[in-house]
Amino acid sequence: MKNVVLFLAGFSLLCFPLNSCSSKYVSVNEDTRPLIAFSGGAVLALAIGNVPLFVFGSILTDMGTSAVSAYHDEKIRSREDALRKYNDMDMDRRRKRIRLFIEDSLVITEHIKPGSVVEANVQYTLLAPVDTQNVTLTEKRILFNGGHSLELDEREVERTQGTFLSTIRFEIPRDMPKGNSVLLTTISDGRSARAAQSVINIK
Repeated sequence: MKNVVLFLAGFSLLCFPLNSCSSKYVSVNEDTRPLIAFSGGAVLALAIGNVPLFVFGSILTDMGTSAVSAYHDEKIRSREDALRKYNDMDMDRRRKRIRLFIEDSLVITEHIKPGSVVEANVQYTLLAPVDTQNVTLTEKRILFNGGHSLELDEREVERTQGTFLSTIRFEIPRDMPKGNSVLLTTISDGRSARAAQSVINIK
């Protein structure tokens, strides 16, 4: 529970200047912007345990928002196969709580430029005691570019145990600066969160 509170607090600070009605980047007061970004990055790093993410989050300045145009979900590994992969066949005997593993985060589309439609996916595994049926997870994706960021989506999904491939399709805003961007994906079960990053080169 502590990690979730820290995680939400960090994102709240990072997203403080968000304009939820436009894909344009908006500015915040020059005096308060560094403090907000630094605080958000620090709290988010505490929640996820990722020092580079602290540095990355601390340089954020502007926020935007955009909608994902399509989703595709596929289960690619059963609970039993996932237990074998993670060498945790005695999970039920030890009554472990829910466990999350992000295995891969990939941008499928090549030759990306402003206005391009991009496909990206994340592969992750959910494990829990055998009597656990469905688990509600929250998937969140944010695109960072230099000192700018763009919230792509946040959705709740019901998952059974096993490994899933979650794919989204979204358009790069035409006002997105060119250069290397980072797509940050977080998966949370309400108690803990896992994060993965993948690079998008906007030309």
